[in-house]
Amino acid sequence: MNKYPWWKNLLLVLVISIGALYTLPNAYLPDAALQISSESGGQAIPDAAAHVAVEALEKAGIRVKNTEQNAKSLLIRLQDKEQQLKAKSVLEIAFHNADLDYVVALNLAPTTPSWLSAIGAKPMKLGLDLSGGIHFLLEVDTKFAVEKRLDGYKAEIRKSLRDERVRGIISDGPMMVTGKFNTPELRQKALDIVGAQNRDLTPKLIDQDDGYWVHWTLGEVVQQKIASDAVTQNLVALSNRVNELGVSEPIVQRQGANRIVVELPGVQDSATARRIIGKTASLEFRLESKGDTASETFNFRQGAGRRRQASLERQVVI
Repeated sequence: MNKYPWWKNLLLVLVISIGALYTLPNAYLPDAALQISSESGGQAIPDAAAHVAVEALEKAGIRVKNTEQNAKSLLIRLQDKEQQLKAKSVLEIAFHNADLDYVVALNLAPTTPSWLSAIGAKPMKLGLDLSGGIHFLLEVDTKFAVEKRLDGYKAEIRKSLRDERVRGIISDGPMMVTGKFNTPELRQKALDIVGAQNRDLTPKLIDQDDGYWVHWTLGEVVQQKIASDAVTQNLVALSNRVNELGVSEPIVQRQGANRIVVELPGVQDSATARRIIGKTASLEFRLESKGDTASETFNFRQGAGRRRQASLERQVVI
């Protein structure tokens, strides 16, 4: 005999029904898919590229289930998962022949019905241990970031001393900026000028037979801040690059003082993922002619090039 009131039994049935409803998306297996995006990640995929892709796959005898296109990427679902690798090679050749520069990555696309998505029901994220994927452990070259900051200080010191007509030799050493002066008066004047402009630098005086030396170094606290800022910059840059792959719920997080963990569940193309994540940011300086005048313009682009580059303290060592 049921000893509980009817409303408790009804509540139990209601909770079980809602739980069963929100577990339904897990019964829909994902489709093997190809994620197509631009090299820069900021350019839209035109309809012509989608037409080239579908036509190339049909000629190769690869069945396409459907295509989904948004502002920055194109998702092609395939009927047969076994043809995913072949389809990737076919699209890369087709884009190359059509002189189109796009990234083709292997992916898994969810198949949750729209009515379940409308109520917020989504499949459970299995992670790398159950669904597979790619795991990267990146190390940020924080020492390089500190050295680049010291290079900037060296240029500032040279300019300041030249403007004040203080003669000396300014050079760089291991994690320091070195100055050599002929008299202690010149060295003291240089110390006053540099100290007034750059309070992060700590001077160390050395007297030798060949001159009066000063070594400017960065304190431990300042070096830690520069290293932390470099890691933060890389976190932002890597998050933006991971978005180019169209991965659902990726993990990009800091580990320790100078390492970053990147996990891409469902992504199967490790070579493409490594190329996109590991590319170097660069800053180019160009002169733009406007009639009789010339003005400097700054162009920031992603990707490694053969031109003269500034690394912006974002060098990532894998």
